[in-house]
Formats: sequence, structure tokens, C-alpha cells
Amino acid sequence: MTTFDYVLLAIAAVVLVHQLMLMVRAKRDVLIPGTPPNRKAVAVLVAVVLVLAVVRTQNIAQSWPVFVVIAVACVTVFAGGCGLAANGMYSSGRFISFQQAAYYEVDQRNGQTIFRLSRLTRETHMIVPEGKLAAIEELMTTNSIPRYADYQKKMAQSANARAASQQKKKKKKK
Repeated sequence: MTTFDYVLLAIAAVVLVHQLMLMVRAKRDVLIPGTPPNRKAVAVLVAVVLVLAVVRTQNIAQSWPVFVVIAVACVTVFAGGCGLAANGMYSSGRFISFQQAAYYEVDQRNGQTIFRLSRLTRETHMIVPEGKLAAIEELMTTNSIPRYADYQKKMAQSANARAASQQKKKKKKK
């Protein structure tokens, strides 16, 4: 194996350990399980990329451990599932704490209810199981997480207050 293979193996091993820890934590903490949207499409894409990588490799007999670790790391992302816990949301290898969450939104797409939780730089999604929407909204209310429309109003009020403050400062300087 080349130096690049060893570096790739180390990175994949770190990702694998992180994903396994997150998966164990999610299985223990999730109160309202959901289903990640687009899981099948991403699984097909990952499988195609791994097959292409194996086909393009010149000496598979030496670099097979790299592919095994990468494949297992990818499988752990899909096996992790998604759902809401008392302290945040798990979704396909991601976790957003309610303390970091900025807003949430509930959408209807293709006859399914999609729940989105955002922290401005990252967003997680899940398909809500039948009859669990009321429990999700109660959990959001308990953790003081606003809907997107309420968040937009709050940001507009904040921007208006800053603009008014700037105007007052300019008037005082004159």
C-alpha cells in the first residue's frame, strides 16, 4: 500500500469510530424515530463510487483494507438512522443539539411529512411517522425552538432594531 492508502485508511478509521459512537448514542437516546429522506438514492451513489474505486484500483490485493473500512464507514451512516432525542436530532451520521438549533419546519412532500431542524450552517431532515407530529411539535415547544416563519419575524425585528439604533447614533454625532 502507498502512503496515500495509509492516510485514507486512517481517515476512514476515524470516521468509522465517530459514526459507530454516534450510532450507539442514537440507538440509546432516540425518543421519536424517523426515516431519512433520499436514503436509497445516496446508498446507490455510494455503491457506485465504491465499485468504480475498486475497478480503477491497480492492485486490489494490497489496498483491500482501505475499501473495507470505507465501505463499513458508509454502512454505519445508513445504519444510524434518524430520530429526535430529548437533547437533539440524529440524522444519518449527523447530530444537531437543541441548544444549537435556530428553527424547525414541517413540510408535506409526496404525501409524506418531512421535519427539518436547522442550525443555520447545517440542516437535518427526517420523514415523520404517522401520528408523531404532535409529539415533535411539543418537543420543539418544550425546547423553545421556533418555526421558520417565527424565526424570520424575530430576525426582521432584530434587524430593524439595529437599523434604528444606527440612525440614533448618526443623529447624536451631528
